[in-house]
Amino acid sequence: MNYLKILLFVALLFSVRFGSAQDLSKHQWENRLVLLLSDHENNTTFQAQLEEFRKDLTGLDERKLIVYQVMPGAYRIGLDDGDAKKSARL
Repeated sequence: MNYLKILLFVALLFSVRFGSAQDLSKHQWENRLVLLLSDHENNTTFQAQLEEFRKDLTGLDERKLIVYQVMPGAYRIGLDDGDAKKSARL
């Protein structure tokens, strides 16, 4: 029975590590990432943070900042309000 639990745990670790995770290595030594996390895209604090970043797009480019909007089950890259991409739910 313990072997089954260990096998299940290892399978879970691999699914979390290699599932639909984002490959952030493409940004290594190139960009700085800003992760805006929210429970819902209409959250007022989340929207206020997006507006602050939108006020200085030149500053974002100069600092090589890339904003990821992260919500449960979805994400967006950048400051657009377009369709969110689906991500794995844990």
